[in-house]
Amino acid sequence: MSEAKITETGRICVRLAGRFAGMKGEITKILDNNFVEVTYKLGENTKVKKTNIAHIVVLNEKASVEKAEKK
Repeated sequence: MSEAKITETGRICVRLAGRFAGMKGEITKILDNNFVEVTYKLGENTKVKKTNIAHIVVLNEKASVEKAEKK
């Protein structure tokens, strides 16, 4: 079975290990083959963490992107 993961920006993921285990986050940046930058929403605050891709499960859903219209 292939272990290929779809790691692209805008994907929703769930953290499996560490302090943020069980929390959903959004992949915001791909750093290299092993690490991504994930943004977690903590109430009104957000936290950006460097995360090993072995410690997350990437879901099939993408984050909704709201584009602000310029006037």
